[in-house]
Amino acid sequence: MWCMLVTGNLLVIVVIRRTPSLQTITNKFVTWLAVADSMVGLSLLLRVVQVLAPAALNNYWVCMSRYLTISFTALWSSFILIGKHATV
Repeated sequence: MWCMLVTGNLLVIVVIRRTPSLQTITNKFVTWLAVADSMVGLSLLLRVVQVLAPAALNNYWVCMSRYLTISFTALWSSFILIGKHATV
């Protein structure tokens, strides 16, 4: 499931980036949503690691990477919303 999430979002990003006719304001918004969705997928992967390996809950780097991923995703989503309203 995680691989499909990352692969699908990566495909969206690459197709929009490589095709000049698709580089519209709306598709830039879709690209940034794909980036944010990929970050959520990364956070999901880190959560799966914590569930499958309970000892990982005590690991500083696993907890910190998950916290930073969730924080970055929330911040990124806020920037997307602010940017979307600024272009309207």
